[in-house]
Amino acid sequence: MKEELIEKITVTIGQSMHERHLLENLDNLNGFKFKKPQLQLDVLDSILHISDQDGANFVMLPEFFLPRRYLFSHIKERAIRYGSIIMGGLEYGIDKYPSPTGNLRLRNEAFIVIPDNLYHNNKSLSGNATVITIPKLNPAPEEEKNLEHHGYDFVSGNRIYMFKSNKFGNFAILICFDFLNLPVQAILQSQIQTLFVLTYNKDVSGFISIADTMQRMLLCNVIICNTGYYGGSAAFTPLRDRNKRQVLQISGNEIQAAVSVRLPINEVWQVQTTGESNIGSSKYMQRPPDFGRLVRTFI
Repeated sequence: MKEELIEKITVTIGQSMHERHLLENLDNLNGFKFKKPQLQLDVLDSILHISDQDGANFVMLPEFFLPRRYLFSHIKERAIRYGSIIMGGLEYGIDKYPSPTGNLRLRNEAFIVIPDNLYHNNKSLSGNATVITIPKLNPAPEEEKNLEHHGYDFVSGNRIYMFKSNKFGNFAILICFDFLNLPVQAILQSQIQTLFVLTYNKDVSGFISIADTMQRMLLCNVIICNTGYYGGSAAFTPLRDRNKRQVLQISGNEIQAAVSVRLPINEVWQVQTTGESNIGSSKYMQRPPDFGRLVRTFI
């Protein structure tokens, strides 16, 4: 895998902002569906314009970004057209089985679309792509209260996904509150080179601090894509030099931005595997004690 991994991946972080607070854009009488779904496509296309200019391998969108009606049509077509992996949050999905109380149950999921032309460096108007949905494991406390207030129950997820690529490295996607899940963090340690976190989060400074901690504990790249309403998207890589370790932070609220960052992959894998890169161990953080041992005991 070492010889095939590229030196750096390019990730476009699409910190999108709704015209108003998110809940004002959603119909709480209809499972919190977008009232004006077309607006999300307009924002998406502006983000993809930037990602295309920057040659992005990955495009990140925040939690609750995409109307579900567009997942297998518009979003899939765009992933093929631009030759990039696109990920983001979906609007709530209504579970087909109601809860014992009779309430509708809602799923909070992310999506990832991986086009077949990803490794071929050719863009196409035709082709195919793999679409996968990723469940949120647990609701944030405020999220759960809001759903209960409107007569809905939350469907908790029961699985996480890790994706393996001989070129772009291994990566995982977490949705907001799942970023705080300690068992999940333990499972991911030594298994991935990049962690993508999709959020709709008010605790901007808290999540950025956690991202800085996680790049040390997991010894990997950590990227947060938050909504522009609250701001606070960020990217970290496990370098010793703090000025280089925090690759990006977007501060301030009501900011819509699409910014591309380049993050090391091959060297991160080398440090995870051997404890040092081909240019010396002093450039990167040290591996934490018992790095990856918990995962090996599971295997």
